[in-house]
Amino acid sequence: MVAGGLHLEEVSTPVGTVQVAAGPDGVSWVRLPGASLPSQIVVAGSSGREPVADPEGLAREAAGQVEEYFVGSRREFDLPLDLGGLSEFQRAVLAAAAQIPYGETASYREMAIAAGSPGAVRAAGTAMGANPVPLLIPCHRVIRSDGTPGLYGGGEPLKRWLLDFEAGGISRVGAESPRVARSG
Repeated sequence: MVAGGLHLEEVSTPVGTVQVAAGPDGVSWVRLPGASLPSQIVVAGSSGREPVADPEGLAREAAGQVEEYFVGSRREFDLPLDLGGLSEFQRAVLAAAAQIPYGETASYREMAIAAGSPGAVRAAGTAMGANPVPLLIPCHRVIRSDGTPGLYGGGEPLKRWLLDFEAGGISRVGAESPRVARSG
């Protein structure tokens, strides 16, 4: 257990250790290698939904689904998420990102349009940066209009690796991992 009544699980992946935390309202955050600790570490439980009966079991389930993703047997996540600390616009942008199919990409501009604010391209990028559950909401699939990856909480090498992995350019077994800076 960590701060705020969250339950933490760790998963060894080809890119390093991924941490997943769940609280009474769902999965609260995912920490990728190279990313700093999420601000949601002490802000949990504000989604307004019916509480999850077993946050510890949910954290284990989320960790299992992350593991399945990295071995190539899962393309979508099926977990309750706690996005209560985000603004309505941020949640709308993340909902649009959640619809991007595995192996495909969309631009920040497309995310702004989908969230109902076509001129808010930078704000859409900021919303991606506020995503407390990367991978579960695949913000790595959102790229710049010119086709370059753009920023990512785990660093650009990790974003490129995830995009290559989903495109089938990286073998599921023995995949060379990106060099990520450890922080946080």
